[in-house]
Parts: sequence; C-alpha cells; structure tokens
Amino acid sequence: MQSRCNRMIEIWDDLVGEILVRLPVKSLLRFKCVDKRWNDLFRKPTFANRNMKIHEKKKQRVMIRERDGPPRFIISENDEILELDWQNPFPDDRVIWTMEFGGTYNGIFFIRSTNFYLWNPTTSEIKLIPTPPFLDPPPPSYTNISTFCGFGGDPDTSDYKVLYIVSIGEQIPNQIFPDSSDEDDDKLAIVYTYLPTTFELYNLSTNSWTLLDLVLPVKCNTNYFQDGFLFNGVLHWVCVGEKQEDEDCILRFDFRNNQFTTIDLPSEADDLSYNFAEINDSLAYVKNRHDPSNWGYYDVEIWTLEQDTSCWTKKHIFEPLYDLLSIYYFWKDAPELLGMCTRGNGEFYLVSYHPDGHIARRFEQITLHDRRLHDPVRKYVQSIAPLSLS
Repeated sequence: MQSRCNRMIEIWDDLVGEILVRLPVKSLLRFKCVDKRWNDLFRKPTFANRNMKIHEKKKQRVMIRERDGPPRFIISENDEILELDWQNPFPDDRVIWTMEFGGTYNGIFFIRSTNFYLWNPTTSEIKLIPTPPFLDPPPPSYTNISTFCGFGGDPDTSDYKVLYIVSIGEQIPNQIFPDSSDEDDDKLAIVYTYLPTTFELYNLSTNSWTLLDLVLPVKCNTNYFQDGFLFNGVLHWVCVGEKQEDEDCILRFDFRNNQFTTIDLPSEADDLSYNFAEINDSLAYVKNRHDPSNWGYYDVEIWTLEQDTSCWTKKHIFEPLYDLLSIYYFWKDAPELLGMCTRGNGEFYLVSYHPDGHIARRFEQITLHDRRLHDPVRKYVQSIAPLSLS
C-alpha cells in the first residue's frame, strides 16, 4: 500500500513537472516561493534546458547593445521591437557604459567590462567571475599582451565555460634594424619575442580557472582573433597563417573535451571580410563583399557546413543589399537578416533586409557603434538557469 502511494506521488510530481516546464520563465519566477520542491526543480539544468528549448521554438529574439547606455531593446523575428525592463544588476554603474557582449549561451550572457561577469537578463542574476590568474600584474618587460575570450558550455553537462587566450610578447631592448629610406642611418625598433600562447578555462560549476596544457594545432596569428562563434558547443575562429606560406583555416575549440581541431575554409574564402552565422541549424560562413559594378551595394555570399563533414556548400539566398556594412544575425525560419547601415552622418543603425534586396525595416531608434570586433547583436532566449552554486 505504501509503495502504491509513493508511486502515485511520483506520478503526480511528474505531471506537475510537465505542466511547469511549459510555463514562461516570468511565471516560474513567481512560483519559486510556492513550494521548496518547485524551487529545487527549477534549479535543475535538465528542467531549465527543457523550458528554454520549448520557448525558443515559439519565438526567436535578439538583444541589442546600443552605442551608449545599457542594452534596452529586444527584437523578435517578425521585426517586432520590445523595450527591455532594465534594472541594473551590476554593483558598479561603470559596467553598463563599458560592457561588451562577449558571447551568449542558453540565455546566459558573458559580459566584459571592468571585470568579467555572467548575466542572466531574465532573472537579473549576475555572477562575478574571478580574475584570471594571468591578469595579475606581469613583469614590466611584457609590454605587448593580447587577450581574447570565448564563451560557451558543455551541452552534455550544462556547465558554462569561458576560454581565455593570452598572447604575450617580451620586448627586446635596443634592437637595431637598417632603415631602408637611408642606408647610412640605422633605426631602433620595438621588437618582441613571443612566448607560447596561454590557455585558461573557467568553469561555473567549480567557480575557478584551470590552466590548459594545449598547443595550437596550426601556426596562426592570434592577433586576428575575435571572440569566436559558438555553434553546437564548439567555438570557431578564422585562423590566419603566421607566415605567408602557412595556410589559413578555421580553428575550433570543443567545450566537451577542451581540445582544438581545425577544418578548411570554403574554397572561395579569399579575404577576412567574413561572419560566422547559424542558418537553418547549420554553421555558415558569410561574406558581404562590395559589388564593384553597383555602387553602394553588397553581395552576400553564404557557405554552409554539411552535417558531420568538413564540406562547404555555397548557397545563394540574398540579392545585392544596399549599404550593408556588417551582418549580425539570420532568423532561423524567416529569411531576413539583421545588419548595420550608416545614416551618412557618422552614425550607424540596425536594418532588417529581405532576400529580394529591399529593406524590410529600419530600426533608426537603435544607434550602434561601428565596432566590427564586438558584436552588439546577440541571440536572446529566456532562461531560468541559476548562476549560483548552491
């Protein structure tokens, strides 16, 4: 009899769980105080991920980081614009003026500012990431330091991770080289010898950094690195050869096993004017190339990576687009893309383009930075995932 009662309770709990997982996050946040068991349920990664996937299918959204001030706007796939109910969760007001989106994964944003943060805009929860060990003051001779970050997570464990890449150069004093403009006059040059690139990994589950014993599988110039594009738990960069004879390629870092691999670039990828994107559940390599025969128009060239292969297929989706300076986002089902245009007065704003070439909507109330390295448009999904460890 007791076992039957226990079984009935389990069935009831499962039924309630199936109802709750389909509710909007805002409703779940109100229900956290109703029952401790519900609160415990909401903190489970499996529940948070299921809830997120259910609502992600209903409507796609992106969050916009404007030129000045905090992120205020969310745009949905039908070009509907919503204003974010912004409440500053950061302890220092300077963060909202200097913050950059370093990436987003399952509704969590990686924020670079005076410090590193994880931020859940749906719950307003933030997590201050400890300072990476290398950011302790280096010796004075290390005067050329390049750092890059990549954010993502392990889809198998639902852990959030930050990859921190450090390239350091030690100045060689009094280095002399011949001045080609004057054969009789040698010049002093600032010359650096570069140490091996350092890789550090932050795990939210342990709230700590780990030094990875890794070597890049190819010789590449990390000075060209951007934040990396996350697709299916893997970060992607275009890797520029260190020397002219070195082949360019795509460098990948898999958050599942914390290892690097490479794949070839599309055969026609002959310059660095590119974007990665996700198009119809596939990784895409996108270029917007100026059309020399049609002033002010840009051709959009798209290659998609075939599933479980390293083969690229070229797609023709868009007619030439006018005044397209940067490509930010492709809607999954709707064929439109979001990009950046200029007003002609030095300001930049967001535009939605239709595949036939016409502008579907101008979001002129949203003013952007002309920053190619720091993407101001990021995928946004509501998530109840907690950032605290307890």
